[in-house]
Order: sequence, then C-alpha cells, then structure tokens
Amino acid sequence: MDNTTPAEKQYLELKNKYKDCVLLFRMGDFYETFDDDARLMSKILGLTLTSRSKGSSKRPLAGIPHHALHTYLGKIVNAGFKVAIADQMEDPKFAKGIVKRDVVRVVTSGTLIDDKNLPPETNNYIVSVFSKIQKAQTHWGLSWIDLSTGEFKITEAVTSGDDPTIPSKILDIIKSVSPREILTTQSLKTFLSSLLNVSVKVVEDFQFDYKPSLDILKDQFRVQNLKGFGVEEYMYGIGSAGALVTYLKNLQRSEIYHINGLSYENLDEFMNLDFNTIRNLELLSPTSPLGNPKSTLIGILDRTSTPGGKRLIRNFILRPLIDKSKIEKRLNVVKSFYDNFETANSIKLELDKIYDIERIAGRLGINNISPKDFLALKQSLDALVEIVHIASDTSKPMYSKSISELDLLKDLFSKISMIEQIKESIVSTIKEDAPFDVNQTGVFVDGFNSELDELRVIRHGGGKWMSEYERKLVIDTSINTLKVRFNNVFGYYIEVSKGMISKVPSSFTRKQTLVNAERYVTDELKEMEVKVLSAEDKILTLEKSLYEEFKTGFVKYIPILQGLSKIISNLDVLLSFSVVAKENNYVYPEILVDIESEDGNESKKDQKILKISEGRHPVVEKILKSDFITNDIELSSEKYVIILTGPNMSGKSTYIRQIALITLMAQIGSFVPAKSAKLSLVDRVFTRIGASDNLAEGESTFMVEMNETANILNNATSKSLVILDEVGRGTSTFDGVAIAWSVVKYIHDNLKCRTLFATHYNELTKLSDRFDGISNYNVEVSESNGEVAFLHKISPGAAHKSFGVHVAKLAGLPKEVVENATKILKDFESSKGESVKRKMVGKLESPHTPQIGLGL
Repeated sequence: MDNTTPAEKQYLELKNKYKDCVLLFRMGDFYETFDDDARLMSKILGLTLTSRSKGSSKRPLAGIPHHALHTYLGKIVNAGFKVAIADQMEDPKFAKGIVKRDVVRVVTSGTLIDDKNLPPETNNYIVSVFSKIQKAQTHWGLSWIDLSTGEFKITEAVTSGDDPTIPSKILDIIKSVSPREILTTQSLKTFLSSLLNVSVKVVEDFQFDYKPSLDILKDQFRVQNLKGFGVEEYMYGIGSAGALVTYLKNLQRSEIYHINGLSYENLDEFMNLDFNTIRNLELLSPTSPLGNPKSTLIGILDRTSTPGGKRLIRNFILRPLIDKSKIEKRLNVVKSFYDNFETANSIKLELDKIYDIERIAGRLGINNISPKDFLALKQSLDALVEIVHIASDTSKPMYSKSISELDLLKDLFSKISMIEQIKESIVSTIKEDAPFDVNQTGVFVDGFNSELDELRVIRHGGGKWMSEYERKLVIDTSINTLKVRFNNVFGYYIEVSKGMISKVPSSFTRKQTLVNAERYVTDELKEMEVKVLSAEDKILTLEKSLYEEFKTGFVKYIPILQGLSKIISNLDVLLSFSVVAKENNYVYPEILVDIESEDGNESKKDQKILKISEGRHPVVEKILKSDFITNDIELSSEKYVIILTGPNMSGKSTYIRQIALITLMAQIGSFVPAKSAKLSLVDRVFTRIGASDNLAEGESTFMVEMNETANILNNATSKSLVILDEVGRGTSTFDGVAIAWSVVKYIHDNLKCRTLFATHYNELTKLSDRFDGISNYNVEVSESNGEVAFLHKISPGAAHKSFGVHVAKLAGLPKEVVENATKILKDFESSKGESVKRKMVGKLESPHTPQIGLGL
C-alpha cells in the first residue's frame, strides 16, 4: 500500500526533474528539504535533522525559514551545490486540494544575485568558451556575463592549425575575470577543470552554433539584428554568447530583462596582463597568504565609495589602456579633480550615499527586487541630483568650470530630468519605512490605491468605528450603559447590563449571558467583524498584486539605471585616483607616441622612452614613509636593456617592480609616484620574479622558471616592458649564467624591448661591452670597518661584490658558519674560481655561442 502523501508525491516529482540539485520545497513559512538533501543541509548549515512520520515511513527533514533564504542560499551554493527553489504558485487559502508548487529558478555559484552573497568589490562572472577548426585554423569564441549586473562581453581569437591549446590571450582573459562557472565543450573540460578551481559545465557542441545563437541573442535583446551593438560579424563570440544566454534562461525560468546588450572586447585595445604579472606585481592580492590586502596596488589606489566603483577599479588595473587619447582623457579628469579638490571632495561625500544601482537593476531584471531596493535606489538618485547641483552651481565658491565641463558630468547633467522622474515614481509609490519582504504589508504610500486605502481604514479604524457605532446605538436605544467591545474569543459584541435588557431591540441577537450583563451581536456588527478580520489578508494579497504591477512597469528604467551606474563608477574611480594623487604627491605622467621615421613616411619609429625622475614604489613607500629612497630610470631606443646587479636585500626587486607599477599606473589613467614621468606606450608588461615548485604538475622550481621565461620570449614585442629577476638561479651556477646570458642576448637582438634584468651573476655585466643597447646599473653599498650598509640607490655601472655572506650574517647564521664562509669565499676569489669564471665569460662572448632552446 502506498502511504505517500500528496505533498510527498509532489516533492518527489520535482526532485526527479532536478536530480543534480538541492531542492528547497516551500511549505508554508519554510523551505523544506528531505532525504539526502536534508542530510546535506544539516551538515552544511548546521541544521537540526528531524523526520516526518506522517504518511510513509519516516524520512529525514531539515528546513529554513522562507524569509532567511538569502542567508542560507550562498552557503549551499558556495559549498559547490546547485539549488532548485520550488515555490508555492498559489495562495494556500484559496487552493483547492494540494497547493501547486513548481521550481521558479535554479541557483548556481555563477547566478547568485543578492548582495548578502556577493562581495561588492568583485563581479560574479560565468564564462562560455569553445573552439572550432575551419580551414586549417582553430577559432576560439569567448563570452562572459555577470548576471548580477548585466555586464555581457564577447571576444575571439584564432590560432593556426588544429592546435587544441587555448591561446594565451583567451586564457589570460578567463583567469583575469575569475569566473565562478565555465560553460564549455567536452574536449576542453579536463583542461579547464585542472587549470581553475571552479565548476565546469559541459554543454552540447551544437549550442555554440552561430545561427541559432544569433537568433537567441536577437530574441533576448528584442532587436532584428546585432549591428547596433557592433558584434554581428563575430561568429564565434556570438556562438559562445548564445550558449550562455540559453543556460541562464534555463536556470532562471523567466525573462532576464537587464541582459539587454553586449559588447566586443578587442584584446588589442588593452594591455594584456598574464597571471604571473598580476601575481608578481601584487596588483590585487599579496603573494604571501598572510600578507596585508592593503599592501597591493589596488589597496593603495582604491579610495572608491560605491560598489560599482570598486568593481571598475579592478577592471582598470587588469586592463591598462594602450591608446594615448583614451589614457589622457582619464588623466585629464583626474587632473580636473586634483586641481579642484574642494569640489571633488564634496562630490565624494555624495558618492558615499550611493548604493549598488547596477545590481539593483539586475535584481529588477529578474523580478527579484525588494521594496528596500527601491528605497536604496531613491537615496542614490537623491545623491546624484546633489552631485549635479555641486558641479553646476556657479554661486558656490567651490564652483569650477573645468569640473562642470567634464564629459562624465555633462552626461549626468543630460539625464537629470529622467533621474527626477524615476525618483518621483518611487517616492509616490513606496513608503519610506517599507519592509524588506513583500510578504509583509506596508509597502505602499497612502493614496497610491483607493481600495488599499479603504482596507487600511478598516484595519486601523476598528477602534474608531466601534466608538462611533456605540454612540449611535446609545442614541437609538436610549441604553446609556451599552458598550461595543472586542476580544479574541468572541470578536465584536454589544454588552448591556441586566437592568437595561428590556430596552434591547429585536435586531440584537443574544450571544452570551453573564452574571450582570448580556452580550449581543447585530448583522452590521458581524459584517464589520468580517471586514476587519479579513482586511489584513486582503491588504497583503492586494499589495502583492500591486507590487508585481509596479515592478513590471519599472523595468523600462533598467537601461537608464545601467547607464547611470557606468557614469557613477567611472566618476568614482577617477575621483579616487585624484584623492590618492593628492595625498601621496603623485604627478601627471607624460604619455608619448611613436614618432615618424626620418624619411617622413607613415611607418613609425619605436622610441622605447621610459624616463622617470625620483620614482617611488607606491606600496613600499607607504610602509617606509620618509625613509623611502627615490630612484631614476632612463631607457630609449638606443639603450633599452638594463642589467641590474647588487646584493640581496639591497632593493633590486623593489626597484624593478616600481618601474613596472609606475608604467601600469600611467596607462590606467592614474597619476604616478615620481617627480616626473615620461613614457612611450607599453603593449604588455611581463614579469619573471621568484619561482616555486609546481608539484601538482610535476614541475620543479627550475622548470617553472623556464616555462615563464619561454612565455615572455615567445610573446613579448618591441613595445613590451620585461621585468626579469634572477633568471637561471634554479639550476647550477654555470648553467644559470649561460641561460641568463642567452636570454638577455635574445631580448637585445630579437625583441629589442625595454627590459630590466636583476641578477647576481656579475658575469652578465660583460654584455654591455658587446651590445650597444645594454647598460649596467647597480645598487650602491657603503663599506666601512667591515660593516656594510645598503643605500638602496641605483647608479650606473656594475656591482663589484655580491655581499652574500654579509646577508647571511644579517639573517642570523651562527658566527662560525659566517666566518668559515668568508674564508672559503676569499680562497675561491683568489685562485681557481676567478680563472674558471674568466674562461666561462670568454666562451659566452664567442660569436659562435649556440642559442638555448626555451621553446623558441
């Protein structure tokens, strides 16, 4: 005999459809889970595991309050599980039989949208990537989307032959966006799963086909073609994007109104930073797990006030510009704020009041916006209005014409009427103390809806009505002691003392007899009781219906809100740059372009200019403060490689990193830490700093070092900036010197790019004698009475000593070890060691020296 209850059958039917999900099954005020899902919830969330015994045999049960869904949802998803949310599709009070339930959306790590589960400073991307071989070429399509904001981009790449290896440009983009999920084909799953610790979802190859994907996107954007977005020609990017939209719509099971366009990311318009450079320069996070997050470039530059600004500044840092006009457009905005700091500070105070408009619009787009979101949006719009007043009010002493003429603010000025319109729509609809949950009443202002106003009068006016009704009955019956009252047991009733019973009219119906009184009801009183007691339910039902209508009508404002969010985020980031520049004494960098060659034709000459006076490391100077030693650099098309020698702990690594950071800062549109800076544009920055074993891949320290070096030599161009620190140290000294020598020679002869090569191998300083483009620099050291002081000052010329033994002494090695090392070093330098080194350098200088492999 089947003892399964109707609700259990309903649950099992839905669970069978969503076997790969944790199913949250709405029952009254709770989302319940059963069986294995319940055991899982108990473990992940620490819930008490109970059981349901009604109907069939006992089954495990664990539930969460429906109003706390967002609190628990992120924990389940972040534990690596998909969640299917099954809601009640009708009001249980009006349901005939079992309440209808269905899955309204499926949530994955890449489709979380609420603020409680998403850090404001980072995007929550899903990536879609595939490849297709055609005409002896492999075409790559890539797209990425943040469902919480609506940001949607595509790009493409092509490699020759049928090489299944993902090209570096595509791979670097995937790594830099840090996706929470990846959609791909079966052929790429294994590689991507091993590369990134994220969920990789395989979809059928046909879902990446161009024509059906094009139709899917046109339907999503409600357009006849994609020409307006400038992307229709990118077949593989569109194929990737179509698969992504299909995936999202299947999960959301509803319209996604805020996904209303996409853009093509031209990889050649940005400086492509690989993972090693992002890590080595500590752009976003410290290399040490125990490091201070503030001791990073973003930790220094990020003084943003808005969530959108915090996300955008990360994007700026990861995508430096390589177009002079675009860089200078940003720099000029920063300069305008820098020069008019009082106005800028007033604007910043208003930015502090702005909520995450971009994500509010995202929640509106998938019908998941709360009344509190609307109130946050209203406050944000108030701040925008005030920013317009600050920037345009000529009567204020702080007024600056240069501020008001910024394109960003002009764009904001042009939208002021629409801002006021959206704000008024909220003010005239949502109460200032509206609840977060629409399952509570009190969302709408008085006067918004006449039926709602009437029900509120009934609900709140019961006491007043009783007083007026009582007065009327006293007059009509002449019973001066008559009282109209209410209690939770009997509801409304009329109480008359025993001595006045004879005056009770026949329209009164006896309800209860007391010792000293009788209680009665009337038809009018019963009718009022029904109205009052049902008013709360009617109000809730009506408010839910009105709220759905209001949200649907508000969807039309999504594009405006997204546009405002972009203005705010850009304003916030560039104002942040000005604040940091003012506080840290940064300067406006001069950006150069390549000049015409001497014969006047259109070909360009690469200047390779990198000239910095009194440069500083933006992070280290904050730690050392006034003790930081500034340094210069000057590179050009004549002298573009520097061999930097000097002892450990003397500042070589800090110096080469600061040059790279100053270059990056300039090309994201930030002022830089220096007395002056002039640089030709850099297309990429490569770094090879430090190394460690990659045990998972079976790679030694030296192999990792060689892989990274090979990547640089294979991908750098004449316009790149290359930072190399101690290349070759992962192997024997002679091998290391040979490799380092050959790497520098290859860069000089073939790449001809700006390069800083820090090394302990003094043998490399001989390269400057043979190659005109190479210069020697060293870190100054002071020696006195056997004591050594590192001056951290960079000077022309080669270092004469390594001072390794001195560093060992500073590290605390036993005195006996240090003294013995000193003796051995003297013996080595005075005899065979010097002879071997001279012989080795002689061989390296031979014109017949073979090039090493390194994957070249």
